[in-house]
Amino acid sequence: MASQFFYPAANFHRRANLNPVVVTKVRFTLPSTDSVPALRSAVEQFEEVLNRRNADDVKYEWADISIDGREVTMSIYWYDRVFFDDRHGAYLVGAHPFVFQRFGVTVNHIAVSHSVPIGRTRLR
Repeated sequence: MASQFFYPAANFHRRANLNPVVVTKVRFTLPSTDSVPALRSAVEQFEEVLNRRNADDVKYEWADISIDGREVTMSIYWYDRVFFDDRHGAYLVGAHPFVFQRFGVTVNHIAVSHSVPIGRTRLR
């Protein structure tokens, strides 16, 4: 099965005129393809929450969420370095682990990497 974008970056346009200060890549494996509807629902619900916020208050956004079989990849574009420094581990706490459980993934099975776009200051 070819990789399928089910929430491409084009849908995330609140701050598209800005360059991210950090880009996070996230990868995880669903327990089965039966988990895809629950994942899609979670993404759509979260996007609704973000859409209710003023664009100037949104300091990050998801992009390029794709699935290839059971493999899910996505990016997070961070537009505020202080906010990134404070929140880049948010997937480990609060409601995030419970959301991941809805589609059968635990935080221990999520690979996360951060990079700084060319021309930006390095991560510590």
